[in-house]
Amino acid sequence: NDLTFDRPKKSTLHLPYGKELLKRAIPLTANKLSLTLMSAFESVLIPFMLTIYYNNQELSLSMYGILTGMALPFIMFLSTLTNSLSVMLLPTVSEANASGNQHQLRYTIKKTVKLCLTLGFTVLIFFFFLGRQIGSFIFHNESAGDFLVILSFLCPFLYLSGSGNSILNGLGFMKETFLYNLTAIIIRILFILLMVPMIGIQGYLIGLLAAYLVLVLLQGYKIRRSIF
Repeated sequence: NDLTFDRPKKSTLHLPYGKELLKRAIPLTANKLSLTLMSAFESVLIPFMLTIYYNNQELSLSMYGILTGMALPFIMFLSTLTNSLSVMLLPTVSEANASGNQHQLRYTIKKTVKLCLTLGFTVLIFFFFLGRQIGSFIFHNESAGDFLVILSFLCPFLYLSGSGNSILNGLGFMKETFLYNLTAIIIRILFILLMVPMIGIQGYLIGLLAAYLVLVLLQGYKIRRSIF
């Protein structure tokens, strides 16, 4: 007897999963893409607005270079720890949320917030008291030290925001993550446009603090309403 093989039927079982993946992937991709584009626009805009205030292009580029090349890398350095935590946090939160394990979810979020706040305030105290000495000793530049002191207040919010993004994504709030990050960068750009021509580089630093503060408050409000 001839053996006959039925042609395999096309399964449509994968379609719901594909739609679900798209629902999650599109906001995440839009988030990364928009933030990259807006950050590029921000980088171009800052020196231009500084030139309006200082009326000196060389001084403006120098101030911007000190901020982005000296002070910010120091502030951002320890964020590699919280970024690593965020990478590990996303699957943990997703698994606990999918299984309905509210106890594990609350425990993970509380531990993460405590760790980020502890690290953030430790770095804040360190740079607040030693920022000027670090700027003078390492960079031989007083402005770099002044920037470190001001940016020290950014640390708790900076470290919390990365973990907040991962928690929201793990809970399935990718659209909210996108909107919150977009709101934060729009605040920064508004401060560049409105405050930098009036008070110089300090206007951008204040804008950074305001943007991250708003971002963390929005994240915290959403997480608290959803879980606690």
